[in-house]
Amino acid sequence: MLIVNPVAGGGSTLRKLPEVLRFIEAKSWNCRVFTSGHPGHAEELTRKYAEKNLLIIAIGGDGTVNEVMRGALGSPSVMAIIPSGSGNDVASSLGITKHNALDILASGTIKKVDVAFVNNEPFLGVASCGLDTEVNRTANRIPRLIKGAFLYTLALVIAIVKYKPMEITISTPEKTYSEKIMLLAVGHGDRYGGGMKITPLAKRDDGLLDLCLVKSLSKWMLFVIFPKVFSGKHIKHPKVTYSQAESIKIQGHGEVFADGDRKTQLPAEYSLKSGLLQLLLPEQKAQIFSK
Repeated sequence: MLIVNPVAGGGSTLRKLPEVLRFIEAKSWNCRVFTSGHPGHAEELTRKYAEKNLLIIAIGGDGTVNEVMRGALGSPSVMAIIPSGSGNDVASSLGITKHNALDILASGTIKKVDVAFVNNEPFLGVASCGLDTEVNRTANRIPRLIKGAFLYTLALVIAIVKYKPMEITISTPEKTYSEKIMLLAVGHGDRYGGGMKITPLAKRDDGLLDLCLVKSLSKWMLFVIFPKVFSGKHIKHPKVTYSQAESIKIQGHGEVFADGDRKTQLPAEYSLKSGLLQLLLPEQKAQIFSK
């Protein structure tokens, strides 16, 4: 089952589709192709067929992957990803790229993976609030001729002009504390925004969520720190705190974005559920889950 988002990546999905169909035909696989026509449609399609024990292939960006994942949760079907969106951070964090995605379809390894939740909304990447909310909202309004890290960098420059720090209270099983922040990111994956490694120590099989918090600071200092997020070295800055926990609660006001789209509002509870999704992974990544 092939689920295609025709508008992902500014139309790059449709340009990729003929290659994918030729690959499937060469393998003599029986395949049905579905096109998502509106938000939530990919989830509806997946949920309708997921109990039939299929290989369900999502072709699109992080939003498409999230929708197909939601529909496949707890089912016998296996999800595969062919990234063709603007950021593709979920796929990238799993070792899936535009160059190896078809090879993974033929020779990948099926693994049961944990799924993160924020207020019962599942995600595979990073759930963020604060400045990130404005960045995501701005990025979603920018024409998709601009892609990847440059898209989110441009969105950051635009969003930071009017953003003001927010007050939140964070609770983990170990402690509760309040902080005035620029942004807060809870990672199941290690990156967002087209390759920004905001939670660089995140591992999908350790049963922990990674929490990266950027405290209130000047906008000038934020621009100084920002380039380090691509290598994950930002977590060494004194205005950045980094921790891990099995569960997290955030009290405050504002929206939470995850996998590129708005998911819920604060207050929010973050958790992990074990082995909820069957995913087709490259062998190198699949071995990590075996350890």
